[in-house]
Amino acid sequence: TVLLSNIANLYCSQKDKENALKYYYQALRISQEIGDIEGICIDLNGIGTIYMEYGYYDRAKVNFEKIINIAGRSGYKRNIAAALLNIGMIYKEKKDFNKALVYYQESYSMRDSIDDLKGKASVLESLGELYLLKGDYKNSVSYLLKGLEICNKINNKKNQSRIYKKLSETYAEMGDYSNAYMYAKESYILNDTIFNEEKTKQLADMRVKYETDKKEKENEVLQKNYKIKELEIQRQTIYKNIYLFGFLLSVLFIGLATYIYKNKIKTTRLLLKQNLEITRTEKELQKTKHEISFNIDLPEEEEIPLLPDNKGIGIKEEKDKYVNSNLSDKDKEILIQKIKSQIEISKIYLDPELTIEKLAIILETNRTYLSQIVNDTFGKGFNNFINEFRVKEARLLLCDPHYSNYS
Repeated sequence: TVLLSNIANLYCSQKDKENALKYYYQALRISQEIGDIEGICIDLNGIGTIYMEYGYYDRAKVNFEKIINIAGRSGYKRNIAAALLNIGMIYKEKKDFNKALVYYQESYSMRDSIDDLKGKASVLESLGELYLLKGDYKNSVSYLLKGLEICNKINNKKNQSRIYKKLSETYAEMGDYSNAYMYAKESYILNDTIFNEEKTKQLADMRVKYETDKKEKENEVLQKNYKIKELEIQRQTIYKNIYLFGFLLSVLFIGLATYIYKNKIKTTRLLLKQNLEITRTEKELQKTKHEISFNIDLPEEEEIPLLPDNKGIGIKEEKDKYVNSNLSDKDKEILIQKIKSQIEISKIYLDPELTIEKLAIILETNRTYLSQIVNDTFGKGFNNFINEFRVKEARLLLCDPHYSNYS
């Protein structure tokens, strides 16, 4: 409610009475809801004052009378005195000076009972103005001088300036232009002093506001910098965690790869060892034979199948394919001997770029007849036939001490 009342006062100072009235009513509603008696009196006084300035004296009087009733029950004499003074002003505006005088005197008595010097000075100023309007200059000067005395005592310069002005007007009506000039001059000087003080105060307030705003902006900058640093720390922490996780993952991957590699090496060495044993056994068997035979499909030897067992199905299909071949038995025998010669003597299988077409050219035959002979005689496809000799050759090399470092 205090905030809303202050906003209303600000609009009043800017002569925006409509917005001031709106905020006073908002403040009044909240004050009534929370039971704030003093707040209710302040808001009603503001509303009544605005109505009085607009010339709606009856509406204004209703609000001031509400203050007297509410404050009277709670003992807020200062609020009652202010309401009585305002009602007296309404009667003064209506030219009912006698009723105005009654309310002024009641207000003064209430102010005096609580020793409210500032309030008493305001009432005395109003009485002096009332008697001036009535043409009773003597009483007007008397009340104004009493009010001026209190203002000097409490250093209330604004009331002082107004009283100086009213004294000047009263003495002018009386024809005492010397005093009228003196008090007019005092009013002018005091107004100038008040103006300078207000400007100085405004400058000081602006300085304080500037320093406050500057400090707030500096604090905002510091807070932003702190947040930036905090975010940077968080970002660095995230990156560190990512790097750490990546490092641990890399270590795990390297460890796993090393384990797999070592296990593979171990398995490979075991297979090589077994192959070497097989090769040595083959050599020993060959030594016991009376003659070396290149019959590839030896029943005594334990063949290590290079392809799955179901490859025989494909071989059968290949054999069926050559049933209607025009190749004679004599030609077949000649071609078989040529093949054995290339395998035994020339070791044609050591040519890494060897293909069935290339061998067919060497043997002076065609691809079809060569494929038929290999399938019919050796019971396997050309690639398997050649690769089998390459594997056996590799085994022999591994048994040779000169190639032991390759194992």
